[in-house]
Amino acid sequence: MPERRTAEPEVAHIARVQNYFASGSHHFAVDRQAAEEFEQRLPEVRMMTLEVRAFLRRALRVLGVHPNMRQFVDLGTGLPEGGCVHEIVESADPLRQQRPAKVVYVDNDPVVVAAGQDILAANGTTDRHRYIHGDFADPYLWCRVLDTGLIDPEQPVFLTLNSLLHFIPDADDPWARLDALKNQVAAGSMLLLSHGRRENPTTREQLAGETEVADEYTFSATAAYAKLIAPVMARPRDQIDRFFTGWEMFSPGLVYLPEWQPGAGDLQRFTREYGDPARSRLLGGVARKTAERMRPFLVN
Repeated sequence: MPERRTAEPEVAHIARVQNYFASGSHHFAVDRQAAEEFEQRLPEVRMMTLEVRAFLRRALRVLGVHPNMRQFVDLGTGLPEGGCVHEIVESADPLRQQRPAKVVYVDNDPVVVAAGQDILAANGTTDRHRYIHGDFADPYLWCRVLDTGLIDPEQPVFLTLNSLLHFIPDADDPWARLDALKNQVAAGSMLLLSHGRRENPTTREQLAGETEVADEYTFSATAAYAKLIAPVMARPRDQIDRFFTGWEMFSPGLVYLPEWQPGAGDLQRFTREYGDPARSRLLGGVARKTAERMRPFLVN
């Protein structure tokens, strides 16, 4: 971790733990200890973290490069390795020099936000991209996003909630909170999310006899995630699908992450290394807020 004015934390945080799993450099000893403990319980967690990032990259390269999509809000962004949102979008679209993306990154960990601000400052992009401290549970979160001056509420925005909502318990009603956010964005906006899946085991989800390990993850019972402050609230498919209510899903709909518009050879590689895509244990999808008489958005 680069030197910072912020003291080294005493408690692990999920964003820094995920950065560790992605082979990043923005984590502390307490994060590494928690990550290693959890990896002993669920060896595939590193693969799951990488699939979350791969899903985001594919979706942004396919949908985020649309000419009308110039602003992005990344909620629960963490400190991703392998490309931030603006880097992915701008590298996929050579015309972004004429219409650069504006991105607001939101995280509830002040250490993550401070490190993110340093990264943006080093790249000289703080006029277009901003890290802010915020929490999905904050009813005024959208106001805080608009206070940056980067987002035009009258224009479509690409919302990403990648591996975030399964850290929000049912008691906090993440559906209502997300609906409130969806109601405030313009028609043509897009919503990307991925979420841990819980379901009664079927033939497909037996996961090669690893049901016991899967249940530990699924039901948020591990001591490792207790250390991370935010127990995982994996949910059934129908509850995850509810997050997209009222918006139009892009093909292929809500699927396991390796199945969402994979690149050439990607799905074959996954099945060769890990087996069924259900082993990712995460569902993902992208949807669009529609309005009457809007021009259809076609994906080749």
